[in-house]
Amino acid sequence: MKKTISIIMIFFIIFAGCTKKEVVDEAVIAQNTLTSFFDNLNKQNFVKALEYFTTDKEIWESLNIYNPERETDHDDIIENYCQATLTCLPVNNIESTKISGDEYQYKVQFYKNDGSVFVLWPCCGATEEEMPPKDTFEYTVKKINDTFKVITPPLYVP
Repeated sequence: MKKTISIIMIFFIIFAGCTKKEVVDEAVIAQNTLTSFFDNLNKQNFVKALEYFTTDKEIWESLNIYNPERETDHDDIIENYCQATLTCLPVNNIESTKISGDEYQYKVQFYKNDGSVFVLWPCCGATEEEMPPKDTFEYTVKKINDTFKVITPPLYVP
């Protein structure tokens, strides 16, 4: 009887340990996807960055505002977008929340090239009361076909 109880306890310890490790690994993989996406954009490795980004047609249409003549060339689209907006910056601080089994929400800050935190200031005639400065931005990473992808486009600055 003691042997049976010991075997059952060992089984539960091993099973619980494996389950926890799997959850931790998923969270780490999702976060690494986000940081790799922005690191590659910042280093102008646009083709590599695309490995971490969604292929959703609607998102690509929104990014294509700076590249209307090349509607299907994703690396040119993202390159022109980054050069026009100057917002493809490396990630600074990350705070995560698991939304569902395959989806994570991140609140991130970005470093500017001088090492300071990027702040989105009011634009287009808005006051700070109407459009408060913002230094934290939300991004979603979702598992699509067994691979995590960033599904939120880089910041848009008009």
